[in-house]
Amino acid sequence: MLQWGLIPSFSADDKLASKIINARSETITLKRSFRQLLVRKRVIIPADGFIEWRTDEEKKKTPLRILMRDERIFSLAGLYDTWENENGEKVSTCTIITTTPNEFVKSIHDRMPVILHPDKELDWLDRDITDQSYLTSLLVPYDANEMKSYQISNMIGNVKNDHAECIAPLL
Repeated sequence: MLQWGLIPSFSADDKLASKIINARSETITLKRSFRQLLVRKRVIIPADGFIEWRTDEEKKKTPLRILMRDERIFSLAGLYDTWENENGEKVSTCTIITTTPNEFVKSIHDRMPVILHPDKELDWLDRDITDQSYLTSLLVPYDANEMKSYQISNMIGNVKNDHAECIAPLL
């Protein structure tokens, strides 16, 4: 089981976890927290959708659920690491990799998670593949024509709300 919010193994404490929820694909090979993980500790995070908040001209934010047109499960590219706390307990954590948005998501937000093409999922998980150039070539925006979205309730913005109504379409 992985907790969301990466704590790099070299961290002195767990304070970074709430900050490292995403890793930018454009700088993944440059950042100490991610450089070695790209080569050694890649993970797929299955999803059936993700949430982005669209901001209008009046700065009003509207949550949208983005998913595949056929509503299939898809794979988000991620990285993981294991950190040991002061009591010797191991904590395994992960982060999602983000990229520039495709044409569909661009109208909603300026970033999107990397969705791996199904025929590249096994490559992403293959520990024998260590070529950073090849791995970063997989971190591109997904085909905009395969995606759709719908508006959901603002209740999604409160972590106390954990039920199906949070992602139900607003009519």
